[in-house]
Amino acid sequence: GGMDISTVLDFDLVSSAAVAFSSGGTTDIDATGILSINSAGVINIGNDGVAQKITVGGETSTRTEVELNAILANINAGTGGVEVVTTGQVNVASTQDAANAIYLHTNGGVSESIKFHADLGTGAGSIELLSDAGGIAINAAAGGLDVNVGANGFDLDATAGQVNIASTKDDAAA
Repeated sequence: GGMDISTVLDFDLVSSAAVAFSSGGTTDIDATGILSINSAGVINIGNDGVAQKITVGGETSTRTEVELNAILANINAGTGGVEVVTTGQVNVASTQDAANAIYLHTNGGVSESIKFHADLGTGAGSIELLSDAGGIAINAAAGGLDVNVGANGFDLDATAGQVNIASTKDDAAA
């Protein structure tokens, strides 16, 4: 048979050595209050080399907020990639007062690219680059800069300065 432990008082399991739980079926830990997992060492979840899905929270009909408070959050998805899908807003913010406070970088090979894509936005600011107090620099080592606005117009305005377009190429078409 099995073994049931039921108590209306606290239940403490204390060991000065390791404690292992092994189950041939489902192991369910359910608490009506706070459930805490603490360790003076590493806390491992799903580290046994068995390819299984780790689920936090229920299906979309339930609302579970996952809050991560850490010194560093390192997401390493290997070749599977990282996907963030939400019906709400995605906001990436940094309060670090330093260069590259937010740094989006790819380093996978000569075919790599970074793409910002607004699929359904029809407004003039569907994709907007905004700097409240500084400038915006676009640097391209090779391939130049191509701006294609289709049948729409192209406005280049300087509200308090001049617009300079220069080329060092020795060509009549420069």
